[in-house]
Amino acid sequence: GPESATVQSIMTPEPRVVQPTEDVVIAALTMGDYGVRRLPVVENGRVIGVISADDIARTLPGEPVIADMARRLAYRAKSSAA
Repeated sequence: GPESATVQSIMTPEPRVVQPTEDVVIAALTMGDYGVRRLPVVENGRVIGVISADDIARTLPGEPVIADMARRLAYRAKSSAA
């Protein structure tokens, strides 16, 4: 059952990633394109962080379309986790 599942059995292999120097809007569009709410941030082949739809919504309050898309992704994530 689920209580005995391993991380490897449920993880996303080869997830989409972003570079730390990429524009936040590109990260938001990538999330929308691939239906994900978080992206690993990778530099020199190493994960150095994670960016979330909530992070983007907080960062781009002056960009209503992008911020709204990020918020919707984050809301869907919270709704499906409940």
